Amino acid sequence: MKQSEIGCAVHYPKPAHLHPAHNDPQLSPVSLRQTESLVSKILSLPMFPEMVDQDVDSVVANIRMSEVS
Repeated sequence: MKQSEIGCAVHYPKPAHLHPAHNDPQLSPVSLRQTESLVSKILSLPMFPEMVDQDVDSVVANIRMSEVS
């Protein structure tokens, strides 16, 4: 994605249930194993109303190329 100058990032490196705002000392700690394992595999891709089809096609093509690698 970087080589093609397509912006992407990991915006949420920690699952929501582990953020301090969701910690309530009166509740037991919650373990969401699936969520916790998937958080390291989630990537935010460009997505906005002004994207033209050519930009969408470019993002899709780059994702497909990375799947092959």
